Amino acid sequence: MPVQVTTHTSTDGAQTILSYELTNDSGTLSARVIDYGATLTHLVATTRAGDKRDIVLGFDDPFDVVKVGQKQNPYFGSLVGRSCNRTAHGKFTLNATEYTLPVNNGPNALHGGIVGFDKRFWSSRIVSQSPPRIALTLTSLDGDQGYPGTLHVTVEYTLTATDLDITYAAALDADTPAGLRTYVNLTSHPYFNLDGCHVPTVHDTQIAMPGVAGHLALDNHQIPTGEMVPFSSPTHTAHDFRAAKPVSADLHAVQQFRGYDHYYIRASAADPSLALLAVAESKTSGLSLSLLTTAAGFQFYTGNWLDGGIGGKATQPGGTTYGAYAGFCMEPSAPPNGINNPAYASLVTIGAGETWSQRAVYRIGGLLDS
Repeated sequence: MPVQVTTHTSTDGAQTILSYELTNDSGTLSARVIDYGATLTHLVATTRAGDKRDIVLGFDDPFDVVKVGQKQNPYFGSLVGRSCNRTAHGKFTLNATEYTLPVNNGPNALHGGIVGFDKRFWSSRIVSQSPPRIALTLTSLDGDQGYPGTLHVTVEYTLTATDLDITYAAALDADTPAGLRTYVNLTSHPYFNLDGCHVPTVHDTQIAMPGVAGHLALDNHQIPTGEMVPFSSPTHTAHDFRAAKPVSADLHAVQQFRGYDHYYIRASAADPSLALLAVAESKTSGLSLSLLTTAAGFQFYTGNWLDGGIGGKATQPGGTTYGAYAGFCMEPSAPPNGINNPAYASLVTIGAGETWSQRAVYRIGGLLDS
């Protein structure tokens, strides 16, 4: 069947995790998602040469997602919320009230808090077998990790011939007092390696950003300063992805944060329709990844802080461990710390009766028979 569900039980029998395997009609692309963190653990692509490559970092045992996530927080494949990326000093003002979030990344709040959406069990169900589609839902109560209002979140994963299509929707509870608003900015956090997750680095992966205008400049704590630096800037050539170049080409120039960990703004900023923002390609496997999204941009991260201390997937050859630059992320979202920037605050706040929504399509090229 295009969608198969498996129940996994912990060794002590105290906990269960559900995994969903979605497979396209030709069998050349499959995705595995678990109900813990709404996490994408596997994305297996069959190349034109007939090789099967698992192109996302993660773990075979879903309970390893729980264990590693609680300790080292790589967010492999997780659904991140209530607010992804960094919120300066873990503070924001809304509803004439200053709210405080848990600080877990230097002076900042990162990826929703100590117990963000990546560390929750989501309710899950199969929506359809054709196309393969599942839905995961979560309720975040008023005050959860410091955020105001009870929020209901739904994420759907759909697999087509070439696409992993993710839709996000979040709305406040029907009983929310009139006038109360909340802060929401969801993303997906898969780490991709188009050569297969057993290959040590993505140094040779080619990156181009045809739908991007530039990146947001950062302060020393990785909070956007408010300046958008265009690709044409002669002093920021490391961030110029108008033409494809390897990940490693300019890593030496972005070592303040050990590599790329920056937000790139879409060129069509006023147009919320689905648009192609970035393309990654492996000359070795022949696989490519295109990011299409309705979001205002995406965070490009090159796995700078992975240290090799985390084991990989037993099904991959070579005793995989994940070191620095083992994968890259393209995390679609509104701009980081948008809640504290008047130019972006409307993108990350909703009130009663409003819905925050977003769509991200990860399109795989170079598949067998494509």
